[in-house]
Amino acid sequence: MTIPQNRLHIFLPIIILVSLFLTFFWAQFGELLILIEARDYIKYGGWFNDYASLVENCLIPSGQNKRYVSMFGFYVMKNSCGYSAVCINTFQLVILSLAGVFLYLHSLQLFKNILMATLIAALWLFSLPALDAIAWQAVNHDKMAALFVFITLFLSTWFVEKNGRFVIFLANVFITLFLILAYN
Repeated sequence: MTIPQNRLHIFLPIIILVSLFLTFFWAQFGELLILIEARDYIKYGGWFNDYASLVENCLIPSGQNKRYVSMFGFYVMKNSCGYSAVCINTFQLVILSLAGVFLYLHSLQLFKNILMATLIAALWLFSLPALDAIAWQAVNHDKMAALFVFITLFLSTWFVEKNGRFVIFLANVFITLFLILAYN
């Protein structure tokens, strides 16, 4: 099945796949209690108690944990969800779902085949590493890294297909930015 001109046909398989993913895993893990390491990260707002310490710790790193993007994710979760297990688990499922969407889009770029891209995204979304990442809330950095890596792969392929000096400049800026986000 090649890529049709109508954009709805492109996104329908991933919408269905992400819906199945969210339904299946939320039914199993939606009310999973917050595990102790994740609870500590959330309690301390991912080591950032306020915006001033967030900026200070990013500019002048201290301590052993240098996963600033992940800690910022916990900071956002703390301010958005508090200690609601349902909200925190949903937040983390959405991160993995978005990673699956960008994996689907990247696979579609490479294979130009909707069925192949859907199969690749399905295998990844329902894989054992994805299940482990869902069950262990403290690996927020792994979920966010997967998301940023898939965004980087998608953008890299998209920029390669374009021409022009400005496109090359944008490619360098965005790819570097997302690789830094994935690393942190």
